[in-house]
Amino acid sequence: RDYGVVLLLEKEMNQKVLLNRGLLYYQGGEYNNALVDFKLAVKDAPGNALLFHTLGLCYHRNNQITKALETLTHAMSLQEHFIQAYISRGNVYMSMNTERGYTLSKRDYCRALHYNPTNLTAHTNLGIALQSNGKMNEGWKQFTA
Repeated sequence: RDYGVVLLLEKEMNQKVLLNRGLLYYQGGEYNNALVDFKLAVKDAPGNALLFHTLGLCYHRNNQITKALETLTHAMSLQEHFIQAYISRGNVYMSMNTERGYTLSKRDYCRALHYNPTNLTAHTNLGIALQSNGKMNEGWKQFTA
């Protein structure tokens, strides 16, 4: 599929087209193509935390861990209480499968819960992080909270 034709229609729509095309690529599992579009989109919107978050997700899917962490951290600097960015960065740390990764993921999930104590995804991911680190009972408490 080629969604590039739409970019030729009107220059003002470029960012929306890049975002939508990037999302289509992302949902279709074409993460390299999505990455290209999101990188172009953030150039036109350097203050858009949601775009940086989505770019960070693409880096993570492409197993570019350092870039994913940097980009998600930048998204959080643009929007202080960006709960989904904390959860996503926690997921990147978890995927590192190291002691340090587990520790940092727990920190991010706890921050997300600080901003929204009822966030189900943060509770679930914190429980998984705790159990992955051998803390079965503490992890279980997150599932039943």
